[in-house]
Amino acid sequence: AVQLDYLISQGFKNTTHNTVLSGMKAMEANHLPAKTELIWHCSDFTVEAGKEATRQLLSRQERPDAIFGITDDLAIGAIEAIKEKGLNIPEDIAVVGFSNTKRSRYMNPTVSSINQFPEKIGRAAAELLFDQILNSKHAQIKKEIINCELIVRESSDRLCKTR
Repeated sequence: AVQLDYLISQGFKNTTHNTVLSGMKAMEANHLPAKTELIWHCSDFTVEAGKEATRQLLSRQERPDAIFGITDDLAIGAIEAIKEKGLNIPEDIAVVGFSNTKRSRYMNPTVSSINQFPEKIGRAAAELLFDQILNSKHAQIKKEIINCELIVRESSDRLCKTR
């Protein structure tokens, strides 16, 4: 959970996210309580779903200081809800998405995101498939790890306004 490790390293302690297992592990690894009430589930992965979930989170007594959305669209929806509430991003609440869509680069503020390198994933999947087809008698299960990259932008970079 590189995104949560980053947010925690920036001083965010009350982070909400919508991925259960990795989020809990990241919070515990950083000696922070894993608050299950801050893990939200969306009916779909749209901007509107992210906006509605964030509105609900912001209406709670204890509001998050950072939000991680499993897609950039959920993160963009979170940003819209945070702005509606008159809060500042990232000073009041930081936001990080996942997938590094083009849209995330042109939002205001620009959205920090995880780049998952879909081209590398596709290439590795094709190579594994071809290997299975060509060597079907001796085929083995293989595990391929494609590392992701956190791209820090304005939505989570508290230092960007002082640069």
